[in-house]
This record gives sequence, structure tokens and C-alpha cells, in this order.
Amino acid sequence: MSLASRVRRWVCLCCPLLVVATFVGCGGQAIHIETKIHPNGSIDRAFCQPSETIPAASLDEQLWTKVREVKAVPRGPLETPIRELAPPGKMGEATAVVAWGTFLSIADLPEHFLHPSVGAREPSRLKPALELVDHGLITEGTWQESLNDEVSGEDQRAACQELAELGSRLLPKTLALWMEREINEEVNATALADWMRGEGARLVTELAFVIYDAGLRKKLYSDEAYVQSRLLAVARHHGIPLTSDTEGEEEVDDEDEKRKAELEAQLFDLLKRAVRTKDGGPIPRERFQRLFEIGTNGWPNPNLVPVYTTEQVAEEHKKLVALFKTVRGEVFGPGEAGDAKFDAKLAELRERILGLYTFTPPVNFHCRLEVPGHVLSTNGVVTDSGQVEWSFEGKEAFPSVYVMECHWVAPSKDAKMPDSVAQAIKNPKNLVELLRLVKANSLIATAVEECAKTGDLKPLKQRAIETFLLPERRTVEKTLKLLGEK
Repeated sequence: MSLASRVRRWVCLCCPLLVVATFVGCGGQAIHIETKIHPNGSIDRAFCQPSETIPAASLDEQLWTKVREVKAVPRGPLETPIRELAPPGKMGEATAVVAWGTFLSIADLPEHFLHPSVGAREPSRLKPALELVDHGLITEGTWQESLNDEVSGEDQRAACQELAELGSRLLPKTLALWMEREINEEVNATALADWMRGEGARLVTELAFVIYDAGLRKKLYSDEAYVQSRLLAVARHHGIPLTSDTEGEEEVDDEDEKRKAELEAQLFDLLKRAVRTKDGGPIPRERFQRLFEIGTNGWPNPNLVPVYTTEQVAEEHKKLVALFKTVRGEVFGPGEAGDAKFDAKLAELRERILGLYTFTPPVNFHCRLEVPGHVLSTNGVVTDSGQVEWSFEGKEAFPSVYVMECHWVAPSKDAKMPDSVAQAIKNPKNLVELLRLVKANSLIATAVEECAKTGDLKPLKQRAIETFLLPERRTVEKTLKLLGEK
């Protein structure tokens, strides 16, 4: 059993409403974006997305050179440029929307991705930013495009408490009603409600904070061992004997099954203590085992011996759900209106605890960027000269932002320069070193800017003649050599 499965079982015990939150629809969405930065700061932009991810105002054909439908594309990287994707074939075939255009500046680029919140949270958007710094003969560029999914630690803690409180009002009563039907005796689940509001809420809050903090450190999806060790520490602090997936890998199956059985025994022992008959008498463990199997119908549940056939379990599950809806109706009101209020509240709490993307079908981003020069640094993958790619999921933005960054240097488009200088600064090594020199020495920076205006190297040569400091003269001479001066 994976660590995630073990933790989930205990989280479900602490506040089983999280069970509802873990059922994620299949499928997913693919967001493909191609961006090209021109030397003058204008931008070519193309995207391929499901229509539901695009703000309605952004589909205005006047904003783009072209807007059309294409066949739905896979979530992996595209092998075909967006502009060349095939149109839909058969009637009713799944489709996506593509659009492309050229924009004079970053301010003119229309927003074309929006992942809304079901509550009052800020929607998730892509926010591009471009900065170009003119250094005379060369231009330094920085591209940043961020995807936001911001959750505050304080609000996360509050939401965990609200979720535990809500669960304590719904689940113990549902469980008591079920048990009363099973044993024909009145049941008291007050102790379980108290546990969920106290110890259970603390456990859920601490587990959620581990995920939050790992997300801030950008280790949530990049360092599984780190996350596991912290989740295990929280579980053990609360008396839950979990082991990581890598601990005891060489142990035989029987020993692993023994650890699982011990965990199940702890779960049912807690329920036996917290749920009693009205006069304080115990309820047989088998009754809780039966309830747990029915309540988790449809989950992988290899550790419990089935009491019913699949058909019987499914039928009992329907009855349990009906009981839960009855109790839920007492809190949120009856019928579809009450169901809608409950669903909205639960979705709001899910977003406040683990963000906008954690409990939705995966949203995969594949972004390509082409810049007009030599890439100095990036957190993406350089695939060719001046070309960078990023592939990530929306959930990686939690609990702050996911940022795509690229920093480059290129010959300035409008600078006047002799052919020898133009040829010299085509060399990436010369570009990088010239950028370092102009940023480190204001006198060199001023002289290089003057060279770009005059169209020759006289300002730098004059600086070499005028300076009396040997280190500065050597720096000027080095700069001249970089620019093709022999």
C-alpha cells in the first residue's frame, strides 16, 4: 500500500468529508502555447485549448489573426505547430480552439486562459511579463509567465477547522442511524463528533500544512522522499504507525500485510471507543468493518474480507448514501437546493485547503518560447538555440505561483555598427561577456551606448586613450577585442 493510500485512510477517518473531495473526474485538459519574442519587443502568440478554459471575451476574432476549431489534442507535447493542427473530422468529434496573432507589445496580448474558482477565490490565470533592457549594442531580455493558485496558511487552517466541524455534524449522526438499523438499539456517536472536532481536526490541519509548506518550497512534486518523511512524522505524532514506501522494501508480503492489519485494527478500535450504544455498551468490530466496506464501495479495499457480494455491497451503499443525504438535508435543506449548497460549501473548502487544481481533472500545460538571442538562464528546457519549453500541471502552482522564466541577450536591432562588430557579437560567448562588462562597469556601459549611436568604436577607443588607470584600460581593451577590434 502506498504512503498516500495509508495517509488517505486516516485522513478519511479524521474527517471523512475529504473522501468526497478525493473523487476526481477522469480525462483532463491540455493547454498548448507557442510564443515568439521579436527583437523590437513585438510578440507572436498561438494557443490550443479547450473552449471552456478561454474567457468569452478573448474569443473575439478581432483580437487574433485567426481563430478556429481543431481536433482535440492529447495532453502531451505537440509534434505539429499549432497553426498546422487539423480541423475537426466527424460530426460530434471532440474539439479544441486554436488562435494566433502578432502583438506590438506585451500589453496588447489578450488573456486567453482562465481556471475559475467555485468559491470566492481569485481565479487562476496566466500572466505574462516581458522586460527588454537596451545596452546600446546589445539587448537583455527577461520573460516571465506565471500561473497563480494562491492559498494562505491562515485560511487553510481555518478551512480545515470548518471542514472538521461540518463533518462532525454530518458523519457521526449518519453512522449512528446506520448502526441503529443494524443492531436495533439506539446509538451514541457524540464521542466521535468530539474527536473529529479536536484530534481529528488537528491531524487533518497538520497533514494539510505539510502539503502547503512543501508546495511553497517547490518540493511537493519534485522531492517525494521529503514530503513522505514529513507526513510520516505527523502521522506518528498522532500515534499512527505508518511506514514509507521505501521502508522495508525487501520485507515479505506477509509482514506488509501484518502492518496493514495493525493500521486497520487501530481504525476500528477508535470507532469502537467513540461510538457506543446509548447505555454505553460496545458495538462489535464486525459492524464497523461492514460499514467501512459499504462506505468505501468502489475504492480499492484489499484489506477487508467482503461481507457481501459486489451487488449486495452496492445496494447497501445506496442505503447509506440515502441516510447521509437525510442528515445533510437537516443542515443544508432538502432536495436539489440543499444538495447544491452542500456541494458548493465542500468545493469551497477543498479549494481553500489544497487549491484550485488538486481536486479537478489534470490541467497540463505545454509552453514553447522562442527568443531572439542566446539564452542565459531558464527554469525550462532549452531545446534549440533560443528555444525553451516547459511542461507542467496546474496543481504545481499551489500554494502560490508557477513561474516560467527565461533570460537572454541578443544584438540590438536598431544599433548602428560596422560589419565586423555585428559579426563579433553573433558569437554567444562574446554576447555573454559583453553583457557582463557593461553591467559591471558604468563607464564601459556609457561608451558602448555611444558606439551604438555613432556607428563606430571611437567612443571606446577614446576611453582607452583617456584613462590613466591600468585595470580600467585593460577592461576597455578587452571590450574592444570582444567587438572585433584587433
